[in-house]
Amino acid sequence: DEGVESGSVSLVLSQSGKTKTIYNKNVNASDFPLTVSFEGYAEGSAEVIVYWDGNQAGSYSVTLDKVEE
Repeated sequence: DEGVESGSVSLVLSQSGKTKTIYNKNVNASDFPLTVSFEGYAEGSAEVIVYWDGNQAGSYSVTLDKVEE
């Protein structure tokens, strides 16, 4: 909702039939834009699902690349 000052944001990674929460915090307007680093299960395509106050708010297709250590 436009104008919402704060709430709970959860980001869930979905890849290869597996899911895991990669971000789960209470945030306010000053926290945006969010920068989130995470590891997937493998290289390739995945989906990040966004939840706002427990309700699905959208999703993003992402491509994960191997990072050299």
